[in-house]
Amino acid sequence: MDVLLKNVKFQIIFQTSRKVTIEFLDFGIYFTEKKYRLLLNGKEILTSDRVVQTISGLTPDTEYELTAVADGGAEETVRFKTDYEFVTLNVRRFGARGDGKHDDTVAIQAAVSSCRRRPARCSSSSGKRRYPS
Repeated sequence: MDVLLKNVKFQIIFQTSRKVTIEFLDFGIYFTEKKYRLLLNGKEILTSDRVVQTISGLTPDTEYELTAVADGGAEETVRFKTDYEFVTLNVRRFGARGDGKHDDTVAIQAAVSSCRRRPARCSSSSGKRRYPS
């Protein structure tokens, strides 16, 4: 999925059920020559000059249009669909405490292991995790 903005191309380099990462090509390692705007389904979500940019907070199994607008008004749109996600599992439901005192390794591993057969993700609310070495 390459997109041409005058002489600038970008492509989707990583995609999950809840985020997409794009990379502008033919520039430096970290920054583009000029800033660009990104619109998701017609709504401006950011202005940046980074070569690699991640857009988070997407909804699983949903079609999107991502438009890059360069200086001078040139724009191109890429359509993509986020991955399907069966379920989101909270590691606390598997026994993780998140208090920084208890070892949460087994609870986190149990949550991860239960995701192996279907597309899912494991999440944890804020807290401290302890993983003994």
